Amino acid sequence: MQEPYLTRTNESESFGILCYNLNKDTFNCIKNEWTLPNDLGSGWVSPAFSQVVAQSMSSDLQDKGNTWINTGTSFGILLTGPVALAFGEQWRWSYVLFAIIALIICWWNSYSIKEENQRVRMFKQIKFKFKPLVKARFLILASFGVGFSSAIYWTFSRSYITAIHDLSVSESVGFWTIMGGAGIIGGIAGTIIHSIGLHRSYQLGVLMVSAAIFGLTLSHSAAIHVSALLFGVSFIFMNGLFIVWGTRQFPDSPSTGVSISFFSLGIGQSAGSIAAGMLVEGISYPFAFILFSIIGLLFLFCRTTILPLSSDIKKQ
Repeated sequence: MQEPYLTRTNESESFGILCYNLNKDTFNCIKNEWTLPNDLGSGWVSPAFSQVVAQSMSSDLQDKGNTWINTGTSFGILLTGPVALAFGEQWRWSYVLFAIIALIICWWNSYSIKEENQRVRMFKQIKFKFKPLVKARFLILASFGVGFSSAIYWTFSRSYITAIHDLSVSESVGFWTIMGGAGIIGGIAGTIIHSIGLHRSYQLGVLMVSAAIFGLTLSHSAAIHVSALLFGVSFIFMNGLFIVWGTRQFPDSPSTGVSISFFSLGIGQSAGSIAAGMLVEGISYPFAFILFSIIGLLFLFCRTTILPLSSDIKKQ
């Protein structure tokens, strides 16, 4: 039953966002504690929606539907730049605005996703064992790799362009807005997968992510903004691809595959951020970004073989 689950997810995100609108002393004291419900909400929602897609869309449209789930991130990033500039020094009130938007989405999900509609198709529940993780090892490795290599961009790209390329704060906001807007294009992942297959689509996405990371080391203004555009497209593209991959790996329980993939992606991003911080502080920004782009390319050779729970092996 996805409707109550999605409602709790949206409420968690709304509450987490709202807690950022605090006075300065209170904010500095408890902001870390209230990032938890916000992070939980964003982590929960993709698996839940993948299950909704599987239960409410025909099989020929499911891949396309799944790849549009995470484009909401891009719409959010696209809005943050103008909203941050509009609120200026009163930036904490921008969190109230986004919390209101999240609550409206919560109401819309409760209204449009009805419990009775979820009983049309029932899915077998996969008991959690170690064997499914072994079967999903290629998905786990690829997700971890993309998360690890992309972490440096999410964490240090804006500080890179201001510290090394001398861009102003407003220019860095424009850079971030371009990245967010471009991510909407990544929603076409489902169409690309249908056209050239899962494996070639995965390789294309990895190449784009690595190219975007390397592109930020080039000092030309056009290269910097192309890097932002390329990263926005490729990261959301890869998120959509992992959702499709996860649902194919666990066709009887799509949310299981998506959860495993996104958990691996998150672990990779956490490890990547720590490693990137050490390299940036210990050596330099350009060295760290070039190294991470090379690391990303290493995962180009990861297999995308689907290993179902049955004895048959199906390759994409």
